[in-house]
Amino acid sequence: MQDEVYRNPKSALAQIEARFTPNSPFTDRAWLHAIAASAYGRLERAEDQQREVAAARRYPIPPDSDLEAHLVIQTSQMAGLPDELQHAKALLERTARRHATGSPAWICLRASLGSVNIRSGRIGEGGAIITNAFQSATLHRRDAQRFGIATDVAFALIVSLDFSTALDVIDQADRYAADRGFTMERENLAYFRGNIAMRQSDFEHAVVAFEAARDLATRTGDEQGVAYADLQLCEARLERGQFDQARRACTTTRRLFALVHRLPYGRLTWLEARLMIADGHPAGAIARLNSLIGGKNPSSDEFIVTQSHLARAAAFEALGRNGEALRDMRRYMDRREKALEGNRLQAIAAMRARFQTDLREREKVTLEQRLALTNSELERRRLWLWSIGVAAMLISVLLGLVICFGRRHSRTLAAHAAAAREMAQAKADFLSNMSHEIRAPLGSLILNAQMIADSPDMTDRSRAVARRMDRVGQRLIDLLDDLLLFSRIETRHVPLHDAPFDPCRLCLDIVDGVRDRAAGAGIEVHADIDDKVPTTMMGDAGKITQILANLLDNAVLHSQGRTVRLHVAPAGPDALALTVEDDGIGIPESDRERVFQRFLQVDGSRHGHGGSGLGLAISKGLCELMGGSIHVGSAAGRGTRMTVRLPCRPSPSEAPGRESSET
Repeated sequence: MQDEVYRNPKSALAQIEARFTPNSPFTDRAWLHAIAASAYGRLERAEDQQREVAAARRYPIPPDSDLEAHLVIQTSQMAGLPDELQHAKALLERTARRHATGSPAWICLRASLGSVNIRSGRIGEGGAIITNAFQSATLHRRDAQRFGIATDVAFALIVSLDFSTALDVIDQADRYAADRGFTMERENLAYFRGNIAMRQSDFEHAVVAFEAARDLATRTGDEQGVAYADLQLCEARLERGQFDQARRACTTTRRLFALVHRLPYGRLTWLEARLMIADGHPAGAIARLNSLIGGKNPSSDEFIVTQSHLARAAAFEALGRNGEALRDMRRYMDRREKALEGNRLQAIAAMRARFQTDLREREKVTLEQRLALTNSELERRRLWLWSIGVAAMLISVLLGLVICFGRRHSRTLAAHAAAAREMAQAKADFLSNMSHEIRAPLGSLILNAQMIADSPDMTDRSRAVARRMDRVGQRLIDLLDDLLLFSRIETRHVPLHDAPFDPCRLCLDIVDGVRDRAAGAGIEVHADIDDKVPTTMMGDAGKITQILANLLDNAVLHSQGRTVRLHVAPAGPDALALTVEDDGIGIPESDRERVFQRFLQVDGSRHGHGGSGLGLAISKGLCELMGGSIHVGSAAGRGTRMTVRLPCRPSPSEAPGRESSET
């Protein structure tokens, strides 16, 4: 709605009337009255503006609100008499102190204060205050307020004869108004641009500016604006010597002034007198000018009286009355000199006031910036401390949750582990009982088979069947032993016996035990023992025997070559490395970890090569129970290398190492 006041005050008044209802909130009604006062102010309808301001004040208004500032500004715009100006100035100063420096209300109030100072004759101080408000709006990026006071800044700069800066401000404000469609403001800015051109005697650009103002006023239906534009065009065209166009502009101006009841006849009469001189009617011009000089026209001011003396001197000269022309010319020069001296003193006073005001405002801005930096630093530290506190609290909560869930998970894992141990123990007990129950009848079966095989009364076929029954029975007993041992390994109920043993003798005995079974398959088994292997070491010889026997049996079972080798060497001061190599089918890299699974061979079959399928699983379990490790090195078609590392320390009564042996 406030933007509509800038675009078209008449349209804004119609919208305000449509939106105003008695049931509206108090503050909304106050705002509508205040905006209506602003619109009447732009239409220069002072009585209506005063009525709307008084209506707005009847509603409760917060003392620090922008609405209060807006109403104070409207009140200051209505001030005309010296007492009223002083009252408006005090009101503006008192209200501005309630608002923060750089806030929109503060900027508008300071700009209005500067305007009041200019209207009360303190042009230098007023211009400095308005310029400072404009700079503050620029510094704080208050674009709307910066635009709102641009016309006041331009007026103050024009009065101070700073035309270049005034044109820069006008151009900035015009771009802002054009982007938002503020036609009324663009009209006022065009007037300012034309006045600057007139003061610089650039009448061509003045005509362009006043024609633009007239077009904008015509677009919004502002008859008063059209009249003023024609008045300015009359003077500009007259200065350019375009008398016909100037005469038409004056005629239009007089007609429009009569319609809008605004009659600044002083300037219009002076322009019409100049046109009469140009048309060759100096006597009629003198009669009109006498009314201006004699004070009979209430709308004539100091400028019009001074210019009327110059025009009347020209009229007297055209009539040949040179003495009177010289007298008027002297009066014009005296008045002109006084005006120039007044302008010079006024400009000096304005510069001095602007400098002092700028100095005070800069010091104030510097102090406020320092205070703002201090407050910002304090706020940053406060935020940092709050962040640390919140982070610490979150971390504490997270740690509590982690501990809580960790304990719960630990209890769950412990329960599962206990259940797994109970299940494994139950399975071990079951296998132990079943082994005992199966072993007794199986032993009787094997014994009877052996008796039949040794009986001379039986036929050869019967003895062969008996010997086959004996082998199958022995295999079943071995399978039962392996199952029972594997079950004990899973429950870690396998006792370890640390006793001295001869590693060389142990390995040779194991090789001799396997060699007889391998010879039937045409496979040679050899043992290579490093000479650095101690003669006596501490460890569980029984478990080492079982590990090596399983590895050698597995190598003989899967070997497609002719040789299986056992390498024995130290693996450090307290360890022994046992390596079994064969030149068999090998193991693909993807299946190396699967070889230690129970009842499974690398090709996916379960009994393709014979055996129980538990040998490697038992060997790995025993190695881990003893604190050792087993590693597979193999490639498909290139044989297999099984390396076992076991912690076996030398016996305290260790003798020097033996010679390297190979069998």
